[in-house]
Amino acid sequence: MNRSVIHHGIIQIEPMGSIKDSFKKELKNFLNTVEKMGAQSIEIRADYLYSRVEGKLFVDTHKMSICSSVMKENIQVGDKILNEPPDVDGRFLVIKYQLPRRFKIEMTIADLDNE
Repeated sequence: MNRSVIHHGIIQIEPMGSIKDSFKKELKNFLNTVEKMGAQSIEIRADYLYSRVEGKLFVDTHKMSICSSVMKENIQVGDKILNEPPDVDGRFLVIKYQLPRRFKIEMTIADLDNE
């Protein structure tokens, strides 16, 4: 199943399975852009990130929970959750991300065996 997404005025067709990847990519791109502008930190609310990917403010609860999860998964040392309300869809989640971003090192047991 595919979905149509309007991103910066361009209609894109994406498979539904890539929604998490879309949120990850947009969060990374947004953080990189703000970092290049010289910011030391940025506060991002989940509904803002959601609207950048979906191109609309109407919230699909399932997709919003994916968006919130992606934001939380990208928390690094120094970042802080400023608001995490008990609402089910998480649209009011606010995270303050520190800039510049630090790289996460992900290694598997196989990587260690190859050293």
